[in-house]
Amino acid sequence: MTALALSPAPALFALAEAARGADRLVVGARGHHGFPRAALGAIAHGLLHSAPCPLMIVHSA
Repeated sequence: MTALALSPAPALFALAEAARGADRLVVGARGHHGFPRAALGAIAHGLLHSAPCPLMIVHSA
């Protein structure tokens, strides 16, 4: 069996492109890996640095 690491890049680019001209982008975050940086999740973390509009990140309860 081969393990495959998938990149969040396609989703990140698609969300950033769809948000161009938007008033706000709202995404969920549910990072699972136990690292403080991963608390956001890869896509939310990437958008934090590249969103073309204000970003709201909502954590699951």
